Amino acid sequence: MKIGIGTFVLGLAFLLSCNNAPETVGMTEKPLTEAVYASGFIRGSSEIRIYPQTEGILAERKVREGDTVEAGQVLFVLDHKPAKAKKEAADNLLRISKENISSSSPALREAETMLQSIQSRLQFDSLQYQRYSYLVTQEAVAKVEAEKYKLQYNNTRNEYISQLSRVQQLRNRLEQEWMQARSGETLAEFDESTYKIVSPVAGRVLKILKEPGELLRRGEEIALLSNDEGFIVKLSIDEQDISKVNTGQLAYVKLDAEPGQVRKAQIQKIYPLVNTREQSVQVDAILLDAPAKLLSGMAVEANIIIQQKDKTYTLPRSAVKQDSVWVLQEGKKERRAVKTGMVSLEEIEIISGLSPDEKVILAGE
Repeated sequence: MKIGIGTFVLGLAFLLSCNNAPETVGMTEKPLTEAVYASGFIRGSSEIRIYPQTEGILAERKVREGDTVEAGQVLFVLDHKPAKAKKEAADNLLRISKENISSSSPALREAETMLQSIQSRLQFDSLQYQRYSYLVTQEAVAKVEAEKYKLQYNNTRNEYISQLSRVQQLRNRLEQEWMQARSGETLAEFDESTYKIVSPVAGRVLKILKEPGELLRRGEEIALLSNDEGFIVKLSIDEQDISKVNTGQLAYVKLDAEPGQVRKAQIQKIYPLVNTREQSVQVDAILLDAPAKLLSGMAVEANIIIQQKDKTYTLPRSAVKQDSVWVLQEGKKERRAVKTGMVSLEEIEIISGLSPDEKVILAGE
């Protein structure tokens, strides 16, 4: 018996249609966790960047990476020969000006000695003037004699007043010079101190960026310190997910340095700024069970827990498009609107619109 070509084609089409039956899946009842993925690094809770206050050649490095330091400890020293010479000159000037206002000052002693001499003459001339004035009243001497001693007394008094003014002016000038020298010494001391780079806090040296012999410019980072008050997790989150993240949420963190180990952290801070280049937002988290040894710069990945349910119905995310699914009913496709809830990396919660026994066609069918 011969089989016609038309019959063969129909049979082949029937077989192909049976083999191309759409792949379906039913809802699964299970616990579900919605999380937001993030990545980042371990950082010191307070990292301080160290900058020189002046330009110069780095002459000496007094610390190494990993060293612990105290607040005020000298970390680096720049070549400061000119500043040192300026400081020595200011010290000498201050010493001389301090001597000039002391009781042993030659200039003051000379001026005060002259003042005392004039004062002695003034007292003598005053007595002579009074004596001859009395004798005139007694007609014992001529009036012209009294006038002569009066003139002498007035001249000596004017000389005393002038010398007293000169002594006071000298004192004022020497005190002003001392104050100026003290200010100059303070400025020179500060100028010299800028050539010593000190640690502003007690902590640890994380990184050193310059070596002796290199030129340092003002504002150019030379080292990175941590204040040893612990570590935080610096995470970057896609800006589309940031609306789901809040402080206090729990996160599960994996450190590259600890393969297979998962640790808990808590979101502490959300920065109100979007990194426009990466379209991400930075958040800080605190490790709740930090390992004994952490190093700044360790890479981490994290899943921030948004919400969890112990029991819910889920479908693969590929089965749901724009809050609707394709349901297979008696061999026919039927589009069905559904209400969705939590979303994980691979699954999505179905709240309503679908019964547990119905079959949903996967995407691409």
